[in-house]
Amino acid sequence: MYAIHFDKKIHPIYAMCYLKSKEGQLQFSSTGTGSFVRMLTLQALCDIRIPVIPMERQMKIVERYNDLHGRLMALKQEEQDINEQLAKIMDDK
Repeated sequence: MYAIHFDKKIHPIYAMCYLKSKEGQLQFSSTGTGSFVRMLTLQALCDIRIPVIPMERQMKIVERYNDLHGRLMALKQEEQDINEQLAKIMDDK
């Protein structure tokens, strides 16, 4: 397992969003090894290029990610609450 550190030109959440994007995933698939479980060597990881865009645009992406991620977490909590209610549905008489 590797830890990735970025200089001040790249926000870590922006980098994560890029790496999860279609373009980022293409870079992973072209540099990874293995047919069943894809592995990245340290050199392959270093060869991945993340576009450096203005920090203002990166921050808009980060804000959008944070908003969507927060909404997703709230929905997951709601799903868990509903599942608990369903499990107890026969207890309500």
